[in-house]
Amino acid sequence: MWTKRSLWLVSTAIAFGTMAAQPAYAEGEPAASPENDIVVTGFRASLQGARDVKRNATIIQDSIVADDIAAFPDLNLAEALQRLPGVAINREAGEGRRVSLRGLGPDFTRVQLNGMEVLGNVDSPQDSRGQGTRDRAFDFNIFAAELFNRVDVRKSFSAEQTEGGLAGTVGLYTARPFDYEGTKVAFSASAGTNTLTKDFQPRLTGLVSKNWGDFGILVSAAYSHRQTRETGVDTYRWRLNKANGSDISGLTQEEQDKINSGELRFARGNRLSVWDSTQDRLGVTASAQWNPAETVHLTLDGLYGKYKADRFETHLASRGSGGSTWLGGGQTFAGVTYPNSTINDIEWNDQNEVTYLDVSGAQTATETRIQKTTNTFKQLVLSGDAEIVPGLKATFLGGIERSSYDMPVDDHFYTEVKRPGFSGGSFHLAMQPYRGSRGLHSNCLRP
Repeated sequence: MWTKRSLWLVSTAIAFGTMAAQPAYAEGEPAASPENDIVVTGFRASLQGARDVKRNATIIQDSIVADDIAAFPDLNLAEALQRLPGVAINREAGEGRRVSLRGLGPDFTRVQLNGMEVLGNVDSPQDSRGQGTRDRAFDFNIFAAELFNRVDVRKSFSAEQTEGGLAGTVGLYTARPFDYEGTKVAFSASAGTNTLTKDFQPRLTGLVSKNWGDFGILVSAAYSHRQTRETGVDTYRWRLNKANGSDISGLTQEEQDKINSGELRFARGNRLSVWDSTQDRLGVTASAQWNPAETVHLTLDGLYGKYKADRFETHLASRGSGGSTWLGGGQTFAGVTYPNSTINDIEWNDQNEVTYLDVSGAQTATETRIQKTTNTFKQLVLSGDAEIVPGLKATFLGGIERSSYDMPVDDHFYTEVKRPGFSGGSFHLAMQPYRGSRGLHSNCLRP
């Protein structure tokens, strides 16, 4: 809205200047044909707003305002914040989740929502035990970016701030009616798809604001549905190991000596993996502002957020018979005894990480994981300020919030070859800096 006004002022000034510079014509001459309108667009007011917030701050602070957030197709707040200097995020299921400031982890970043410190955590598929996070880090994928009117990243501290954020503080502010003039109605809709899922993924946002002099109300909502699929080669739990009884006689003497030295790092296992994720995100905000007097301002903010995530993972895995690496023998979970594996070929890099391995007699198994989770966040905040005497202002803030996390389904299914005569699978694994490949050369249905 401010951008549009600034652009109209500039356009009007240019038009008047052009008219003043035109030569005078006689009254009888025909009027010149009307020229086409020139439309100018930009982000000048948005940049000025963010600059003014940063200029007025007495600490080291970066800010982004509503126009900045809406200018980019960010999926959630974390992705909007990553555009600020000194901010790094980690991703999960293709979208940003947590924020790190000044090189410190998310645990050291304090998050405030409409002035209140918040805690809203979800689980992570990176934890195979299915546990929810229990740290202080805030998961920004709960809320859509469109619900917020301003985000501040404070990298230093002032006297009025409470302690708790060693890396810094992220301040989130939802839209309020006095941020707009008169009546404001906005709605946006978009849709997308992924090449692997080929489904319809809608994204809807809306805002209605109305002011009556000293009183105003605002309601906004955002909903999105998203489905992703990730496929690839997955290695995990790299560690140092020796031959431990595996057959390495087919290797060169140099390769045998290197393995027996214990300097090489082997992955405990490798998998051909498929990760399917379905996410539904709903957010609703409501705000009321009232100025009963010229020096008194009251604000009531409400926020509701619900994030639902369903995951389905499938893995075809091969790992050593002993369950540690491909080296050595042992028993599986089902009690099947495997002989020592045979290393047919091996390569490693300068960091002594095994980048290629051809193995016979390895354990072959599948893993399936099904998980359903729901996170719900509710907050109600009453804040205000009043000028008691000129130069003396009192501010107050009070509120209540609730964050709940539910995981009704977290199931794991394991299958492995258990049949007399099957001595393990034969496969190869090749790892490169940016990609990997894996091949299984055995038919598990035949001995």
